[in-house]
Amino acid sequence: MLRRACSYEMIEGLGEDSIVIHQGEALALNICSEGILLLMDQVPQVQQLIEIHTANSKKSHILTLFEVCWTRQIQYPFRFPAAPPLYGGQEVRL
Repeated sequence: MLRRACSYEMIEGLGEDSIVIHQGEALALNICSEGILLLMDQVPQVQQLIEIHTANSKKSHILTLFEVCWTRQIQYPFRFPAAPPLYGGQEVRL
């Protein structure tokens, strides 16, 4: 999948003990079996868990959990007032 708007939640903990610490909108540049590239409005910490919510073509929603592997600040002038962080994440399989 290339360039798709999505919503996300930064979470702490897993399962019943998880809490949402931030919610926002992002732009997924690439989601594949190896991970994700995401432009977002907050800078996540490495190892931060992020739930990504996307819609597929059948109008159902898909939720995927990723762990942040790295972040970079980039110059991206579209829709963001400041340079948004780019992050690379790896899917967490439970």
